[in-house]
Amino acid sequence: MEATISTKDVQNSGIWTVLALPHDQLEAIDLTTANLTIALEIEVLKSLDLGAYAKTVENWTNRFKAILPNMERTFHKTPWKWKSDIRFFRVGMLQGFLGHEIGLRYIDQQKHTQGIRYTNPSDLFLNGLIDTHQGTCANMPVLHVAISRKMGWPVSLACVGSHFISRFDDGEVIHNIEATDTAPGAFASGTDEDYIKRYNLPRKAITCGSDLRCLTMREMIGVFVALRARHLRDIGDLSGADSDYALARVLFHSHRHTYISSMVPMLHHGAELFEPGEIGHPDTLHASVPSHTRSDTSSSFG
Repeated sequence: MEATISTKDVQNSGIWTVLALPHDQLEAIDLTTANLTIALEIEVLKSLDLGAYAKTVENWTNRFKAILPNMERTFHKTPWKWKSDIRFFRVGMLQGFLGHEIGLRYIDQQKHTQGIRYTNPSDLFLNGLIDTHQGTCANMPVLHVAISRKMGWPVSLACVGSHFISRFDDGEVIHNIEATDTAPGAFASGTDEDYIKRYNLPRKAITCGSDLRCLTMREMIGVFVALRARHLRDIGDLSGADSDYALARVLFHSHRHTYISSMVPMLHHGAELFEPGEIGHPDTLHASVPSHTRSDTSSSFG
């Protein structure tokens, strides 16, 4: 179903107009527009031209669409190299196209860095990836999903802990695409079991609805809001981060990483609202947790 709201309408009205749409119309919203609408509320990104970015993604989609039939001839010559599944071949070739033809790469300085502070919000949203052709797991899979959906494929974001991947799921087969792997002319795809092992995911992460499943558009918007919250947290705006994490948890309530990340801003807000010793202040929380849900081992956040 075609979306009944344009990119221009979204830019003028904001994300609340999008979230008010019925489910089927919300699912049809352009993902590039949804992603950058969240970014627009960040002060340094408030002048982004959503229409221009959406047009770039549309142009890249058309370029890929034009060369795909020739690519598929390769598949039909050696289908066993691609699991004998044209669906796997197509989503993989899109990732290869983004790496080889468009030239997308993971940000060099962040490849092996621990504890990154995202003071530059463009590292998290599509504008940065489109402008510089360098990105992160926050925006690279979003582009793969955005183009896949324009192709009419059942592809969405999926969470793997704090990581994001592109996930094809048509009810018959599932194919995970690692969007941060952009070796020229190649693509990477792991099974759920591969990701469970690599990221040490507990069974609960999957059964609770957080990880390794296709997200709805509303949940993807929740992810984008949480990314904005991460930026605000990293620049020291804990109040703004707390508000965004609260919204993100409403939109994607089962996301474990958002829950964890929201703790420090929430506790900081509690310290502003309540006096020390008053119920509601962070120093009273341990005592207020029911004993049957409380561990004897204390833990810290941060």
